[in-house]
Amino acid sequence: MRLVLESHSRIYCVDEHLAYASLAGLSAHPTAAEVIGYKIPVWAEQLAQPYLKANELNLQHPESVTIPNFYRDEKIVFMVRNPLDSVSSMLNLQLENGTWIRRIGIPVVRQKATALSFARAYAEDLAYVNSSDEYEVAAAAFYWKFKNASLLEYMDRGMPVCAVRYEELVSNPEPVLRRVIEFLELNWEPAVLNHHRLPHDQLFNGRAIGNTDPTRSIDARSTGVWKSQLTPAQVQAIAVLTEALERRIDSVL
Repeated sequence: MRLVLESHSRIYCVDEHLAYASLAGLSAHPTAAEVIGYKIPVWAEQLAQPYLKANELNLQHPESVTIPNFYRDEKIVFMVRNPLDSVSSMLNLQLENGTWIRRIGIPVVRQKATALSFARAYAEDLAYVNSSDEYEVAAAAFYWKFKNASLLEYMDRGMPVCAVRYEELVSNPEPVLRRVIEFLELNWEPAVLNHHRLPHDQLFNGRAIGNTDPTRSIDARSTGVWKSQLTPAQVQAIAVLTEALERRIDSVL
């Protein structure tokens, strides 16, 4: 979505490695663009809280990265992806010293569970994760749950949020992107369908954060990948944690 939106002539998007510091007031990212977007999945569930914690960014000393909430009713584009494919991705994305779920996801879950209010709100889910024979899978599913539960919270609060289902975006991108562009109060530009033909900065060895290939066009090849990677027991563990929330999200999308 970052690559797609910044293909619009009036939008510039700041990727994660710069976005958090910029919004925390620790650095600036100069641009002449009219509209600036920030990719901030670390804070996806925190925009209604008085303080934001950089959980995934500083797992060793999380208390050292806590900032007052900067959010002032800016527009939110919230991407929702199928939990089965999301979990599959968390299990298989390779980082420098291991998989994403081991290096990032599980430590974040454990860290957030130390907060009394969070532990109380998700007591049943945390108990299930900790007792599951599919611990990594359950932890990944729970991570999906607390991140995406914030979408409904934001809607209930009347915050300006546009929810985008990943599967709809990649299978039929134009109507989805037209809705996003209209939500941002901008005119439609066909360039957003051709991000793969345009230059992009903020790349590392030719890739965006998350190992995204900026030269790859919008396609549905990453949907349904879970079918060849997850066992029936793993699918069931994911369903226990995500099924009810997924139904609620389906009802509003």
